[in-house]
Amino acid sequence: MPADPAPPRLLRRLRVALDLVRGLTRPDFQAAGTYVHSRYGHHRFLGRWIRFLGWTLHQMFVAIPDGLRFLQVGREISRTPMWLTDDNPHAGHPWAQNPAATLPSAADTVVIGAGFSGAAVAYHWSRRAPADRRAVLLEMDDPACGSSGRNEGLVVMGRYFKMVRDTVLHSLATVRADLTAAGREQLAR
Repeated sequence: MPADPAPPRLLRRLRVALDLVRGLTRPDFQAAGTYVHSRYGHHRFLGRWIRFLGWTLHQMFVAIPDGLRFLQVGREISRTPMWLTDDNPHAGHPWAQNPAATLPSAADTVVIGAGFSGAAVAYHWSRRAPADRRAVLLEMDDPACGSSGRNEGLVVMGRYFKMVRDTVLHSLATVRADLTAAGREQLAR
């Protein structure tokens, strides 16, 4: 591939736009409504939709076709999500490293399930709990091996990444003022 491929011609831009329109589903329209409200909610109704239409046309005819010229896709695309192709580094924890490990006989807090919610609860509890308190996180299989692990890659699909990142980044300035600007950007990503 050349270092800087030529910009796509008008016909290619039209084809990309039509493919995008053909691929729209009901959730896409629901997401659009949410995006319009969160991004342009401070404008009047007609103004928000005009701004959204301008953004949409720019994405369909400029940003996406221009980005595609740098994309290379191999002949075979795996249908196995990338986060399931590698072994789970937490599989069998703690018994994989210490077969004699046992569960504690007492705990102040017990969290059941090590998916997104359970892991988040355990993490935030451990950061806020007094040092003399103990928590146990129980998972019947390996961490993130259930629906959380399978769905992780679908939480933010490619076409929604920028919208979600920008929305989260906007909120992080007040919610996580303890982070630097670069830290907030990384967390939003």
